Amino acid sequence: MMKFFRKHTKELLAVFMALLLVVWLGGTALTEALQPDGLDLGERLGTLDGRAFTRGDLIATERRGQTLEALNLPWQQPWWSTMRSLELGFAPQLQELSENPLTTTEFHLLLREADTNHVVVSDESLMQFKDQIGLTDNVLFTIRDRNRLSVDEMHDAIRALLRVSHCAAQAARGLQPSEAEIQQLVHQIGEKAKVQSLTFNAGSLLNQSYNPPEQEIREQYEKYREEPPTPPGSLEFGYMLPEAAQIEYIEIKADAVKETSTISDEEAYAFWKDNKARFTKPTPPPPPAAEGEEPPTPDAPQPYATYTEAKTKVLDELKTQRSKEEAVRIAREAIALASIPWADAPTTQPGDYKIPPESQKNEKVYEDIVARLSAKYPGVLRYQRTAMLTALEFRQNRDLAGVSAQLGQRTFAQLSQAAYFVPELSAKPEDFQGQERLFRSLYQTCPEPFTNFGSGNAYVFRTVDVRKQQAPESLDLVREQIVKDLRMKWAYEEAEILANEFAEKVGTSELKAMYEADIDLKKKIPSPVQEPAPFARKMVNPYTGLQPASVPGIGSDEELMDKIFANADGATTQPTAPLVHGMESRAQYVVIQLQEIQPVNTKEYPDLHRQAADQLRRDRQGSFLAKWFDADNIRSRMAWVPAEPANPKDDAKEAESDNAQKAAL
Repeated sequence: MMKFFRKHTKELLAVFMALLLVVWLGGTALTEALQPDGLDLGERLGTLDGRAFTRGDLIATERRGQTLEALNLPWQQPWWSTMRSLELGFAPQLQELSENPLTTTEFHLLLREADTNHVVVSDESLMQFKDQIGLTDNVLFTIRDRNRLSVDEMHDAIRALLRVSHCAAQAARGLQPSEAEIQQLVHQIGEKAKVQSLTFNAGSLLNQSYNPPEQEIREQYEKYREEPPTPPGSLEFGYMLPEAAQIEYIEIKADAVKETSTISDEEAYAFWKDNKARFTKPTPPPPPAAEGEEPPTPDAPQPYATYTEAKTKVLDELKTQRSKEEAVRIAREAIALASIPWADAPTTQPGDYKIPPESQKNEKVYEDIVARLSAKYPGVLRYQRTAMLTALEFRQNRDLAGVSAQLGQRTFAQLSQAAYFVPELSAKPEDFQGQERLFRSLYQTCPEPFTNFGSGNAYVFRTVDVRKQQAPESLDLVREQIVKDLRMKWAYEEAEILANEFAEKVGTSELKAMYEADIDLKKKIPSPVQEPAPFARKMVNPYTGLQPASVPGIGSDEELMDKIFANADGATTQPTAPLVHGMESRAQYVVIQLQEIQPVNTKEYPDLHRQAADQLRRDRQGSFLAKWFDADNIRSRMAWVPAEPANPKDDAKEAESDNAQKAAL
């Protein structure tokens, strides 16, 4: 070896010097060849700790982000793992953050912050986290092989996410409620009101013969013609015509398929052997009980002893199952035929919706498919075309109500919704997770068959016309609804008058006794006085946090709760003067009389104290984390200064200088 080096020293030195020259002259090109495609690692992104921060400083963080994505861990939303470690459950304060995931730069800043605070993730914490999310060794190895990652790379990325999470958790753990705050909430969730109430429902006071003046009808129309429609029975008005869709569909009748189904004795016998308990003999009714005695318990159903006895029921069940499966298969065959003309159709941008071929705008498309398939399956297919229907009308349609498609283990789509999954209407794929593939163009057949769970019938459909939500063109289109609404409005005003008159009459007497004595009022308001179970003003829900409680039989109304508990500090033990409260959303007034306030008892206190302390802690820590993970706050805490936008003139000068240097060389 030494002889070789002595012999070729000059040649080796020449090669070495040539390589140095290549690096000196072509250093920039060599660097660009080794860096990721299209990235300038020297690009200045900003200033951190008083030093220039370039894109090259983000390479390691970007790699960690890609690894975490391969592990299906939300590194752009690290607050979820923080919520888990703090046992926050549902934190509504963090929901808005989910709409603005963090960038790689912000995640990098959080990692720097964790390093500054000397946050370390132990092997024990790493293993515990992996166990919590079900990241077993087998899963890890599968992800490793699929993404060409090492286990060390994956562990490093998980530790990065946990460092960010633990840093935020350490800062939040110190936020604990005071005892005074806990006691205040204990009163709100523990003290209970006992009341009597009488509901004055406008619906029971309607006067169908009342005809509103024409001027009032026109004023109502002009005021609410451009407001969206509201649920019936409400005093919130809106007369915009809702979205509507017209579909045509092919129904494959399972009963007709069943008539042609054949099941072999061998198949039926095997099915019976595996499911004997499902086929039972008819149970005779028990003998009548003697006077004064308990009726005898009917005998438990007994399975058939032999296949011959059960054969009729077995064949019927197998044919029913087979017919439902066959109906879906025929539906898929129809979908395949309907899809052929769309195979080469161009698409729109944006949206990637196919442009309908002219041949598909023909009203005979489905009729032709039915005629073609009926030759193979006579009497099985039926073609129908609906009128223009709103979503409510779809749900009320006798033939289509309840028709749905199962798209996954827990994902179902209703035909009454899927009929609107076309670009001309307001439904968007991102709002219907798991149902995105049902979105298609007008005239295009829905790619999945729908079924009626009860009958087993299968459905193939397409949307052929739509109407966007719009204001009515004339008063006459909504006149009937306006008249109904004005009658309800008049009845609501009448309910208010009656409720106030009755409340004044009751005074400090017992509400129920006064109602029973008022014969005229009982004729107008036949619903009895309610005496609901005692209720608190607020409740702690583990999923939604602190919420206003509800009055049993009346519902949840925060303003009403405030009125009822307004005098709770007075430890009421006697009936007070009743209060009157209007509820426009339900078109009713309620008269409520507080009978007493029941204080927190010693048996309930420890559990209520724990609930109150936990809820206040969750609220405080949730609010803190919402600010901690806010992108602007992250940049501010770490004194991040973004780079100024590039100036084209400066870029031109820099390029000119580079060219001059290259020319000189």
